[in-house]
Amino acid sequence: MNKRRINKLIKALKTEAAGKMFNMRQWANRPDGAREPKEAFKTKGDCGTSACIAGMAAIIDPKFFELEKTEHGYYITTKDGSETGESALAEWLDILLDDATDITSPHSRVWRGHGDKDIAHAINLLEAYRDGGIAKALELS
Repeated sequence: MNKRRINKLIKALKTEAAGKMFNMRQWANRPDGAREPKEAFKTKGDCGTSACIAGMAAIIDPKFFELEKTEHGYYITTKDGSETGESALAEWLDILLDDATDITSPHSRVWRGHGDKDIAHAINLLEAYRDGGIAKALELS
């Protein structure tokens, strides 16, 4: 587990995403006319821009990730294209794919009882995971 990257991700969720739209159903979305996916968090409120945990990882580490434009926003891949989505996040965090899938899926067991726009839960989930793995994260559900 790469705790330095988890801490970087937690910090970004607490600062860059604070007060902005957070949505676990979107990898990363940006406002119309924005040139960079990182601009997704430059405006406050429900403005149609969002990112999830994995989307934020891609926004804060463009040397590792690519954000591929799709019809509905962006999809994440590693720079070399070897991994996509949850697999890309698992590689970046050096965690199991099953754990990355739990962390990024709003329908997973660690998100049970929480809305898919609950950024506070996302932060608490990552902190618990960092401190005790998926078992500790499950205690939050």
